[in-house]
Amino acid sequence: MTHIFFLFLVVAHTSFVFSTVLAREFTTSPNNVTAVAGDPVRFHCEIESVPEAEITWEKDGSPIESAVTEDNYVNGSRFVMLKSGVLHIYQVEASDAGNYR
Repeated sequence: MTHIFFLFLVVAHTSFVFSTVLAREFTTSPNNVTAVAGDPVRFHCEIESVPEAEITWEKDGSPIESAVTEDNYVNGSRFVMLKSGVLHIYQVEASDAGNYR
């Protein structure tokens, strides 16, 4: 699914007009994954945007509260959000099944 948002900014100063368009478009969306308990799982997401987007992940419509970034990784964390937009789940469990976005 591609989402495009436009924000138009027009600044007028005497006879000069400045216009800018900010756009966001997903270039990679997460794919369905089937995994065996204990395996790692990776979901990929990429977006082209100006300014650069901050990607966050949800499971079943709610933020993944236990997710950490690679900058604040703690040994034993199972949900890790990478700067590249990847959500990595270590040692997947049956309770991890759901819709991720």
